[in-house]
Amino acid sequence: MNKKDKEISTLKRISLIFSIVNMVIGLVITILRLTANKKETNEVQSKN
Repeated sequence: MNKKDKEISTLKRISLIFSIVNMVIGLVITILRLTANKKETNEVQSKN
């Protein structure tokens, strides 16, 4: 493997890690939003 191939492989690895991290963050945000929505609806129901 020459230097250019190594640079390309590390870039691919970095982009793969970033896409995985973005997916995880997206999932966490979605879960947090769902739980927040559930709490809000529960509070509204209990007020009524």
